[in-house]
Amino acid sequence: MNTIIEAKDITKTVGLNKILKGVSLQIKQGDLLSIIGVSGSGKSTLMYILGLLDEPTTGEILVNDNPINFKDKKYLSYIRNKKVGFVFQFHYLISELTALENVLIPTLKNINNNKKESEEKCASLLDSLGLKGKEKRKPYELSGGEQQRVAIARALANDPEIIMADEPTGNLDSKNTRIVMDIFIELNLQGKAILMITHENDLAKETNRIIKMNDGIIESIS
Repeated sequence: MNTIIEAKDITKTVGLNKILKGVSLQIKQGDLLSIIGVSGSGKSTLMYILGLLDEPTTGEILVNDNPINFKDKKYLSYIRNKKVGFVFQFHYLISELTALENVLIPTLKNINNNKKESEEKCASLLDSLGLKGKEKRKPYELSGGEQQRVAIARALANDPEIIMADEPTGNLDSKNTRIVMDIFIELNLQGKAILMITHENDLAKETNRIIKMNDGIIESIS
């Protein structure tokens, strides 16, 4: 399998606090990975750097074997928007927009997109996630689980190679946690790479590799 994103000896220092201490990791096509570890172990920092949302202090990030220049913000935004879809613990939907309009947001960055085709594609994504008929509802008209599924659809809008999810089930009950995890497993079976931070060991055990972090390093990969 081809490597999508690779971290080489990444460190991250904020003030006097060294959050990451030389982390190396490869994410390949078709990977289904989870990151576990106590709070403060560096999980989210690592994910944000891998997702090109944050810049490492030292080390190198490669996307499809090409080194990333974090100073080139325009190119960085382009690669991030094309390669990575993000899902967070809080869905961050825009309350004034409908479900469909929220999903459409990532597609607006590509001026070459056909508006009608984008709307049809995003409506199809909502349908595939069990939200047919709810395209015009505002976030407050949806349940917590439905809001998170809209957020997943938004992450898929540009057909990224990898989905990065930071505690995506942290605010969900057991029923909706199961729905979200089943969606990730199905997306992985369809070829998407999934990298998920979770505190739920039962969910981590459903992934193909578990990355355990401790005090800014990868303690083990199982």
